[in-house]
Amino acid sequence: MRDLFPLLKMSYEQISLLTAQLLVYQQYLQRKVTPSEKRDRTLRVLLALLQRLNTLFDQNGGPVALLLTVEEVAIIKEALVGLQRALEAKRPSTGRDQEIQRLVAMKILIAQTFPLTQD
Repeated sequence: MRDLFPLLKMSYEQISLLTAQLLVYQQYLQRKVTPSEKRDRTLRVLLALLQRLNTLFDQNGGPVALLLTVEEVAIIKEALVGLQRALEAKRPSTGRDQEIQRLVAMKILIAQTFPLTQD
C-alpha cells in the first residue's frame, strides 16, 4: 500500500491553480530535463496526479479534500520550488511578481498541510 498523507483541503480555485502549475512543470520536465529513470517516474506520477485533479473539476465546485501519496507531495513541492526559481530568474515585472506570489501561497498551503516532509 502506498504511504498516504492527511487530506489536502483545497478550493476549486486552488485546484485550478495547482493544476496549471503542475502542467507547466510537466512541460518543463518533458522539454528541458534529460531523459532518465527518475524523470520518467516523476512524469508518470505527475500525469496520474493531473488526471485525478482534472476529475475534481466535474464536482460541484465546492471545497475538495484530496488524498495524496508521499511521492505526489514530494513532486508537488519540487515543482513549486523549481517554478519559483525559474520565475525569479526572469526580468522583474508585475505579472512575474503576481505569479511568484501565487506559487508562494501554494507552497505555504502544502507546507502547512504536510509539515513533516522534506522540502
